[in-house]
Amino acid sequence: MFEIFFSRKGAYTGMKPLIVLMIIDVILGVLKTTFKEKSYMSKNFINGIFKKGGILLLIVASGYFEYYSNIENFETLVIFSMMFYEFTSILENLKCLGVPVNEIPFLNKFTGKDNQNDNNKHDFTANEKE
Repeated sequence: MFEIFFSRKGAYTGMKPLIVLMIIDVILGVLKTTFKEKSYMSKNFINGIFKKGGILLLIVASGYFEYYSNIENFETLVIFSMMFYEFTSILENLKCLGVPVNEIPFLNKFTGKDNQNDNNKHDFTANEKE
């Protein structure tokens, strides 16, 4: 079953950076939940783990699709798309943790809203000041 993937030269080489991004995203998600909800586990954590499992299954399915349809680099396209998804999730988590992601012009396009009022929404120290 897995000989399709391991017989190809360089199969799953793009998985390493994706898995690193997934781990960073999980760590930042746990930090965000800890500071925001004052708990270590949440429904979002469980849903995130299932999403990451689904992403890995999608990559396996794309590998089979690439192998049987003879479409070159389809699996690589899926891996890079998922890396972009994880990168935007990391940026959103950093934004919620108070990192001024909106101040970097290039990253504004990935985090969504560009206004300054959006920073206060995730500012955990704003509640303590009042």
